[in-house]
Amino acid sequence: MNAIVLTVALPLLAAFLLHPLTQVSRPLARGLGPLVLLLNLLVLWLVAQQTTLPFSTALGGFAPPLGINFYVDNLALLFACLVAGFGLLFWPSAP
Repeated sequence: MNAIVLTVALPLLAAFLLHPLTQVSRPLARGLGPLVLLLNLLVLWLVAQQTTLPFSTALGGFAPPLGINFYVDNLALLFACLVAGFGLLFWPSAP
């Protein structure tokens, strides 16, 4: 599995776990959003350091008309970092 898939899977998993986590610990649930954004930035940085860009990967093991083709180049990586960075920067910290 390519690590770039985690930038899609982590927020989806966090959204799924947010409600049950709120029932257990409200402060822990509040910290889940910034934690996922930081992990996304870390994954994007690791992908930028360890792979040669541009690259393409087929998700789900199927070729592109049936599967999803995930294409990553410098511009896509920049915008993904900006989205995660600005999301973290403007995260509401009020109680």
